[in-house]
Amino acid sequence: MVSHFHPEVRHLAGTTMAISSLNSGLSGMQAFQSALDTSAHNVANLDTNGFKPQQANFQEQPNGGVSVQVSGGPQAGQGTPVTTSPTAPTTAASAQGTTSATASDTPSGTDFAKEAVDQLEYKYGFDMSAQVIKTTDHMLGTLINTTA
Repeated sequence: MVSHFHPEVRHLAGTTMAISSLNSGLSGMQAFQSALDTSAHNVANLDTNGFKPQQANFQEQPNGGVSVQVSGGPQAGQGTPVTTSPTAPTTAASAQGTTSATASDTPSGTDFAKEAVDQLEYKYGFDMSAQVIKTTDHMLGTLINTTA
């Protein structure tokens, strides 16, 4: 147990624990913010034909904390490419509104209900990580005051 050690060693152990907790809280906030950004990107492209939504995958870090990897779809900010043809000929089929379906004609793969639930989860995770930082800050302040 740490209490059997010299007071300076106990202070160092407490400070190390507090710094580790700060790192865990900060990495959590960054991961949940990234996941929220990903979900917001998916919702923003809800009506974009051919859009493939991204997925945020959380991973535990070896030294504590968490990170998020984004997979699927284009990266945030890239959206679905738009191509135009300035001299597209009008044919009888296109004039009647009957065109062949292409990949860009398929609806977005974004599930709004899933994204809404994910965003709530990410918000609460972000808030929880912020609370870890606030609590650690308070404990670190108390630790410094008791050893000073």
